[in-house]
Amino acid sequence: MNTLFADNNLFRRVGSITLARKSCESMTEYEASNKEKLSLMVKYIKFDRIILSSSLAKKNLTSIVKKIKKRQKQAKILIINEFKNDIMLHSGVSDVIDGYISVNEPLPTYEVGLKSFLLSGEYSKETTTQLETNDIAQETVRLINPFDQLSANEYNVVMHLVNGDRVSHIALLFQISISAVSTYKSRAFKKLGVENISQLKNLHETIFCFKDKIS
Repeated sequence: MNTLFADNNLFRRVGSITLARKSCESMTEYEASNKEKLSLMVKYIKFDRIILSSSLAKKNLTSIVKKIKKRQKQAKILIINEFKNDIMLHSGVSDVIDGYISVNEPLPTYEVGLKSFLLSGEYSKETTTQLETNDIAQETVRLINPFDQLSANEYNVVMHLVNGDRVSHIALLFQISISAVSTYKSRAFKKLGVENISQLKNLHETIFCFKDKIS
């Protein structure tokens, strides 16, 4: 299944692809980091799924989505919202796309949303709820994991911090500003109830070592 990830945020694009691979082994992924690459790929490659960030399209979201649909009639489109009301600001978009999800969703919700879209070609609360119900039914033990409340961006930053990476290195790795990484770090620390890297590592070790023991 040819899947295009069109997002100008490298950090989020890589994270989305990583999560998607867990749900769809038959997926062949393509990446577009700007509107020019998006246009070329849509012109020459046939896609089954297109995951488009509203931040890449910016004010041209409506026209870009309509152009994609004109060339890729069979493709299903999921919009990743940079802000909560992005879709509402673009007239006609919601009638053309097959779903949208916010980047600020907790990581499990974001992952289930991608899984729902890849498997069914649409994203809605109904299909997501069904997938979540199926996943829960298959678990023998369900651990309340504080890391599950983090957004995808917050989770990725935290994992790099646990591995010993500095904020400046994370910013360079994912081509985002140091202030953006610091913001994700601060939000994550607040949600996790930790104040420093040492406490973060202790919490991570406690949670994931326990999960390994019961799995």
